[in-house]
Amino acid sequence: MGSRTIFYPLPKVSRPLTVLQRVDRERQTFAALLVLLHVARETERVKMSSGKKKQDEANLKTLRELTALEHNKKCLECGQRGITYADMTTTGFVCVQCSGYL
Repeated sequence: MGSRTIFYPLPKVSRPLTVLQRVDRERQTFAALLVLLHVARETERVKMSSGKKKQDEANLKTLRELTALEHNKKCLECGQRGITYADMTTTGFVCVQCSGYL
């Protein structure tokens, strides 16, 4: 994300500012910068969460495609239909009973 510098014109002042007026202007500028920083962080957070959501959806789609294959509809260990777990050790799908044995 490239950063842009935004310049705001300062109002013309006919006489010098007092110390309190300068402090007040600096506070307003600081508050505006905090708001801009908050908006930038929220935008970045939304982008990251939508990217993670897309990745999760892609992983779920792949998992559904794998479980739809005929040889993956049965437990790898006992052959029972109705698999519920993906075993990362044997890289296969197993039933509830066999998931406790692995």
